[in-house]
Amino acid sequence: MLRPDPSNSFSGDIGSYLSCSMPHKRLKVAVLLSGGVDSSVALRLLHTAGHSCTAFYLKIWFQEGFENFWSECPWEEDLNYAKAVCNQVDVPLEVVHLTDEYWKNVVSYIIEEYRCGRTPNPDVLCNTNKVWCFHGRHQQYGV
Repeated sequence: MLRPDPSNSFSGDIGSYLSCSMPHKRLKVAVLLSGGVDSSVALRLLHTAGHSCTAFYLKIWFQEGFENFWSECPWEEDLNYAKAVCNQVDVPLEVVHLTDEYWKNVVSYIIEEYRCGRTPNPDVLCNTNKVWCFHGRHQQYGV
C-alpha cells in the first residue's frame, strides 16, 4: 500500500508557498470572480498571500428586466456565491455590466456562424471576450 510521506505533508501554513514568487512585493490584483470554485480559490489564495485584491463579477447576459429564454442560467446564485466568498475574506466586489459587449462580440458571432452552417465554440469565445472587455475597463476601477 502506498502511504504519504509525513515529511511532505501539508502543515496548513500556505503563506510561504503563495508568496515565494514575489516575497517582498504586495500586488494590487483584479480577480474576475464567476461564483465558481476555481476563481473563488484563486481569490482566497491571492488574499492569503497578502496581495490587495478586488473581485469583479462580470454580468454578461440579460439579467435585468428581460425574460431570459435560457432560464437555466443561475447568474443570481453565482453572484450570491461570489458575494459570500468576498465577505468571508473582506474583499470588495464590483459588478461590471458587459451585456452590450457580450451581445456584440459573442452572441451575434454565434448566430452568424449558425447561419453559415458552422458550429462555433461559445465557451472559448465567451471567456476570451470577458477578459478582453474587462481589460479595457480595469483602470476605471483602479486596478
